Amino acid sequence: MLQTEVPFLIFLIILICSAPFLPTSLILTLDWLVVRIFLIMALLSLVSVGPFVGIFGFVALGALYMERNRRKVQQGLKRWEELDTSPRNYATVEEASQPQKTVPVVPFDQPRETQTEYAPEDDTMDVSVFEPVAPSLNERVVLSSSYPVGHRSSSSTASMESIYEQLGVGHVRGVETVS
Repeated sequence: MLQTEVPFLIFLIILICSAPFLPTSLILTLDWLVVRIFLIMALLSLVSVGPFVGIFGFVALGALYMERNRRKVQQGLKRWEELDTSPRNYATVEEASQPQKTVPVVPFDQPRETQTEYAPEDDTMDVSVFEPVAPSLNERVVLSSSYPVGHRSSSSTASMESIYEQLGVGHVRGVETVS
């Protein structure tokens, strides 16, 4: 250790030991950006003095920030205790089963003037009459663009047979179908 490091070490040891006794307003100035920049420059200058002084500078700065955090937590706990934490008076079973009388409730079965009534009309449809919406699956025709084979006939059954014949689907060799 160099003789030039001794005054810095004495100052930093005093700073480390006195950190819990510093006023809160002074400790909370560590949140300011200007103070942070100044502390970084001070640490860089302490490192240039010597490695031992640089390490003690980091320890002193850490002690100051630990004290700042401890004081902030204390302030937060004070604010938390100031909140209303009185015990709630919960309702008993008998009180909970009674209807609420403190808040007026609008009846649900009577619509307001601005609302319209949604009810079925009198001219309902006859459900016994069934009208198909689209053609049945059995009546649909395979389009000529669906398969790359040509059609010989325009009727749906003939075109289907033509497709099956040309694709070879549904036939077993040597077996003849009777129609």
